[in-house]
Amino acid sequence: MNVFTEAFHNRLSTDTALTDLLADYNGNSGVFSGDLVPEDATPPYVLIGEDVSNESFDTKNSFGREIIRYIYCYDNDQGGHSTVDLITERVRMLLHRHKLVITGFENAMLCTASLLSVPYEKGFYGKIVSIRLIAMEV
Repeated sequence: MNVFTEAFHNRLSTDTALTDLLADYNGNSGVFSGDLVPEDATPPYVLIGEDVSNESFDTKNSFGREIIRYIYCYDNDQGGHSTVDLITERVRMLLHRHKLVITGFENAMLCTASLLSVPYEKGFYGKIVSIRLIAMEV
């Protein structure tokens, strides 16, 4: 897990208001990272995706990164989309204008979070929280 994924994972998986909305997986909250959710995981869960983009964000005196990343929120379609709406709003609240602690980067990160829709997929409701992160290297 890279330092950016670790920072997102720490922020989301330690928030009890969010984890109370998610299913457990092997004794942990349903916050996953990487490309895939384990096949035996049951919704609702959150998947922290890989970088959509990772660009230089350099200034005259420093080096930095501008990262766009999607966080996918899913639930089954048995109870309507209200749970996935709550999860998505909580993820957005946890990251929007929040300063993350990221190893090797200054503690002055700023996230902005936007909501995107996911087309209905048979058996699942999903939404995406799009994250824009600015991180300046130490």
